[in-house]
Amino acid sequence: MSSRSTLRVAAIAAAGVAVTACGGIRVSNTVPQHKFPPTCAEAVIVYESYSKVPNNYYEVALITAEGNSVWTGDDEMVLRMKQRAASVGANGMVVDAFGTSATTVQLIGAALGTGDADRKGRAVAIHMPTHVARARATCQRSGS
Repeated sequence: MSSRSTLRVAAIAAAGVAVTACGGIRVSNTVPQHKFPPTCAEAVIVYESYSKVPNNYYEVALITAEGNSVWTGDDEMVLRMKQRAASVGANGMVVDAFGTSATTVQLIGAALGTGDADRKGRAVAIHMPTHVARARATCQRSGS
């Protein structure tokens, strides 16, 4: 293989990795069960389990997120899920554990841009009526 061909292959591989890295996180949600005004991501409190939620709440929507496990960390997933929860009027979110469906071969494939390794997360967006004022103040302070 000539040095020009080697350079071309390397450039294509680098472009594939860059596209995969920028591809980001896919986030979706179920149709909201209740209608509440949108909040901001900063106002969404993350709880590890339902038993940790201190107040009565409404379950608003199920939020799911999926990203490439090589390029996506848990913090990024949580942020994107909080943004989606806020868009449906949540001021809290109960998060399931994040998981990876990747073997070593899938991780190598993901690093090369095939998108085979996925990090997945799931949460329930909740609205706590007693937290409306807190959420509103938080959003005003953050400018959201």
